Amino acid sequence: ATVEIVTAMAQKHPRIKLIEQANAGAQVARNRGIAASTGDYIALLDQDDRWLPIFLRRLIPLLKHYPIAFADLQLINSDGEILNKWKKVRLTSLKLPDVIAVTGIVSPSALVFRREIWEEIGPFDQALPTTGDADWLMRAALLGANPGLVAAPLWQYRLHPANTSRNFELVIQNTQTGLDKIYRRLDLPAKVLKYRPYAYLIHHTSAAARYFANDDLIQAAQHLQAARDTSARLFFSLQTFISFLKIYEQVSARSLNENGAELLNFVSQTRSNRREQARLLALGNLTLALLYVPRHPRLALKYLVKSLSVRPLVVTEPGIYLTFLNYSRIYLTEIYFRLRLRFRF
Repeated sequence: ATVEIVTAMAQKHPRIKLIEQANAGAQVARNRGIAASTGDYIALLDQDDRWLPIFLRRLIPLLKHYPIAFADLQLINSDGEILNKWKKVRLTSLKLPDVIAVTGIVSPSALVFRREIWEEIGPFDQALPTTGDADWLMRAALLGANPGLVAAPLWQYRLHPANTSRNFELVIQNTQTGLDKIYRRLDLPAKVLKYRPYAYLIHHTSAAARYFANDDLIQAAQHLQAARDTSARLFFSLQTFISFLKIYEQVSARSLNENGAELLNFVSQTRSNRREQARLLALGNLTLALLYVPRHPRLALKYLVKSLSVRPLVVTEPGIYLTFLNYSRIYLTEIYFRLRLRFRF
């Protein structure tokens, strides 16, 4: 009864406009709604998601300093019951790899942005039904439009069988198409081109995680090999396991602790060389330690010990310290906001 409800609301509030059209997909609807709007700020809310009452009150002030603003979220089920009280977006910059890493987490329902940035970036790509928002953020990244983030759950993403984003094969295909579209451009600056291997590595490792969670081990192995072919140096890094394990945790019904060893063994078995297998196992266990620090410190210590027992020199791997510094900053930011929310939110 959406039409009847909105019509009744519009009679009381003349600023409300109802636009009806035959179903042509989410991107077409978003573009038409934005084109018909007249405000300085634009906010999107998909029909199956919900904002908390303070969503706009907390995000709109950020647009004085940033062209785009986000917030963390809660997961709810079909009946509106909370499944996860605080799911973090962690999109602190609009570098292409960062956007790829959060594809499927940053829903348009989290987006609030200035009208002029939408006019500069252009409309959502109607040929990408599941990742049009990620593609739009990639184009925002090319403009250097850094986002503002409220590290607090201000909106709710509803999980149900009809979620477009649950069609994982279409998500993978659309992500590949979006990346290819970006990197076919001839006007890309050097600072964007340098992220190409990193972006494709995250895409392929994330795709491998989705296929693994759906028991398609052949496709999962093929995407891991594609990640290795993209950049052998980056493949042997924490980032491979961060993207693989975090996406798996999002889409699988099984927990990381329940089958973490199975996941790490699967990735390590993609290499036939024993030395490379040991290196991957050590990096995988170190990644689990890193991910478990804020939620299960004892488990984090267990995985750290495992990592060092497999390869004591794992802490000398390239990029280790930079990744640890980055996650330390993220965790400290979360602690700050948790303390702030406890006393002021």
